[in-house]
Amino acid sequence: MKRALLLLVVLPAVACASAKAKAPEVRPPLTVPAPPPRVIEPLPSTEAPSLEPVGDLPAAPTPPAPRPRQQPPRDQAKVEPKPENKLETPPEAIAPATPAATPVPPLRTGNTADGPEAVKQVRDVMDRANRMLLSIDYRNLGNERKANYDSAKSFIKQAEEALKTGNSVYAKSLADNAERIARELGGK
Repeated sequence: MKRALLLLVVLPAVACASAKAKAPEVRPPLTVPAPPPRVIEPLPSTEAPSLEPVGDLPAAPTPPAPRPRQQPPRDQAKVEPKPENKLETPPEAIAPATPAATPVPPLRTGNTADGPEAVKQVRDVMDRANRMLLSIDYRNLGNERKANYDSAKSFIKQAEEALKTGNSVYAKSLADNAERIARELGGK
């Protein structure tokens, strides 16, 4: 037994003494290729295009200041008033013509639906959330889950009000939140 134990101790020691470490391989250094030639485009000219001077605009005729009317004394004879200088052109012709102001449509992202299509999408999400909430028994829910149920119902009401005011983007966000909460409550 002692010999077997001695053999178990001596054999691994002999094996370690005879093993030699390999010398590290000598590898040639990597050659880095030269960078590609640079093509630098000249900057566009910063000179402003030459503009032709425009003559002065004609001055608009100004109407004379109205004179205060004086009441003639009653004992004097009636005097005819002098005709006032009238403008040769009507005031509408003097005012610069402004183009009819067209309302600018709201800025929307590319995947945002417009008009009735957006309202239909929001209503679909609201209907799905309502159906999910109707399938849940409110009485069997714990306090935290009841609060989530109530907040989902509140989101649906707020989405309905946002649709009435025409804010379909906000309504969509509210309806999505209601649907997400309804899914969590339903365990789907």
